[in-house]
Amino acid sequence: MNVSMRVFLSVLFAFAFLQSCGLKEREQEIRQKEQEIVRRQTELLVKEQQLTLKEKELKDKESFLDSTRMYIDTVKIYTPAITGKWSVKMRCTETTCEGSAIGDTKTEQWEIEYGSDNNVTAKAFEGSRLTRIYSGYYKTSGLYLVDDNAIRVNLAFRGKDKMEGIREITQTGCKIIYSISAEKAPQRNK
Repeated sequence: MNVSMRVFLSVLFAFAFLQSCGLKEREQEIRQKEQEIVRRQTELLVKEQQLTLKEKELKDKESFLDSTRMYIDTVKIYTPAITGKWSVKMRCTETTCEGSAIGDTKTEQWEIEYGSDNNVTAKAFEGSRLTRIYSGYYKTSGLYLVDDNAIRVNLAFRGKDKMEGIREITQTGCKIIYSISAEKAPQRNK
């Protein structure tokens, strides 16, 4: 082989060797860039999940606030309808207690007041004598009251000035249930 051929082959070999070194460096750079891209994608996925959770939390809070606003508005709407004097008629529909019979009737006058935090108080009168004080709360589905002797009352509106429901008296070993029909007394102009 002549010298020029040797030089040519040496240059070609050196060029190929240098090229292969450059390829390895480029491959390594590409792998590093790929790893960086994967790392950034992972970070973006994590941030997207965090944003999705925050969005859900905000929607839940917004939904709760909307329902609370609706509840407060409903209470404001029905408060005037609830408060005042009511003529309450009760008829026994079920009993297991001695001295009580199905068909027994009772009439009372109730004064219903609305207080803070959605508290409702109903004072029951027979004539002018206060016989019982119920306390409870109002929700859009009805009025729920209880007295100190665990007498429970559940009422629902049946028109503007009427409510219907039940009164349940639980005693040791027996129970009495009354159906209730309540009608609001007309307001007197002052």
